[in-house]
Amino acid sequence: SERGYGFQATVQSGDNIAGQISLNSNSSNAEMTGNYVQHSTRTTSGSWVFDWVAPSSDIGEVTFSASGLATGGNEGYGGDDVYTVSSTIIAQNPFDLTGLFFSEYGEPDGGNHKYLEIYNGTGDEVSLDDVVILGNYNGNPWSETFTFQSGVTLSAGDVYIIAASDADATILDLADETHAFGDPWYITSFNGDDVRALAQINGTDTTIIDIIGTLEFMAPEQAVGDQQKIGMATDIYSMGLILYRLLTKRSPIDTSGSRYALLKRMQNGEITSPEKFRDDLSPEIVRIVMRCLEREPENRYASAKELNKDIRSVIRSIRFK
Repeated sequence: SERGYGFQATVQSGDNIAGQISLNSNSSNAEMTGNYVQHSTRTTSGSWVFDWVAPSSDIGEVTFSASGLATGGNEGYGGDDVYTVSSTIIAQNPFDLTGLFFSEYGEPDGGNHKYLEIYNGTGDEVSLDDVVILGNYNGNPWSETFTFQSGVTLSAGDVYIIAASDADATILDLADETHAFGDPWYITSFNGDDVRALAQINGTDTTIIDIIGTLEFMAPEQAVGDQQKIGMATDIYSMGLILYRLLTKRSPIDTSGSRYALLKRMQNGEITSPEKFRDDLSPEIVRIVMRCLEREPENRYASAKELNKDIRSVIRSIRFK
């Protein structure tokens, strides 16, 4: 109409405001007023664009609602039309996949004739569309991500087998997927110190569910699956592990119990001080090792050069004592 129309919109959970609304570079003819977004200029056509940031914690379902007034061409209230519209988003909780794990892996005939068996112990049918297998080699950062065939589901109590195409015939008869060497990647070609991890993908978050291989040589960010934090500091952590082993002939992490328990210790950065195994170590050496093994990457040495400088300083102090 000639006189135009306007609106006001908000997002609520029950009677409470949910999250935060803000304008962006595409917003026009709109302004913020408190927890609401509304028209700033009466128009006869167009759309209003704004952003909504969800709450950091789960608050259940949320409702987007808008109300407005479309005015007629007459003066006063003649021809006016009040309208309301709303849309509710039902709360969706991520499916708990902690009962999904590697139940068996093996090398039945030497070489690269490997297979992986995954067991569904969740009690429910599981879709593998949101599950991946991460892989690395010789303690290095994650270097490959394997996705399952689209639409695959795994019934409760059932297993899913991925095998090398040249595995033993008995294994191939049971396999759900077979892959040649290096196709795709090397998911069924691994050594004892290579790591394979089952991970759940939820948006941009990756959660490691189970893991096999030489686990204690992984940094916490690798154990968590946080790809963005893997970098130079991850290599510094590896250097700390080597120093720890050279000094104590022990692992800095308690490796007893289940794979899941070990994974949690790695993710939490539960490191035993080397002093427990050697009481003759100097405080300087202990400080260097423990700084390398800090849980948070930013708390470790910033570079190998910085680490080398501290090690050389300790060596010089020992030489001139």
